[in-house]
Amino acid sequence: MGAAQGLQRVALDTGVPVLNGVLAVHDAAQAEARAGGTHGNTGAQVALAALHMAALRAATRKSSR
Repeated sequence: MGAAQGLQRVALDTGVPVLNGVLAVHDAAQAEARAGGTHGNTGAQVALAALHMAALRAATRKSSR
């Protein structure tokens, strides 16, 4: 919960969207499943979402000029 609050504070203070890619897991097996195992690669999914958000932000800035 502390990480989520910190990320929210950064977003509110800067006005820049922030994505949360912190895994909340109970054990190493869950972490492995979300880092390229049975649940896919959560880190890669968050990184891709960040790239999409950056492109969207750039596009909206260009259209508002």
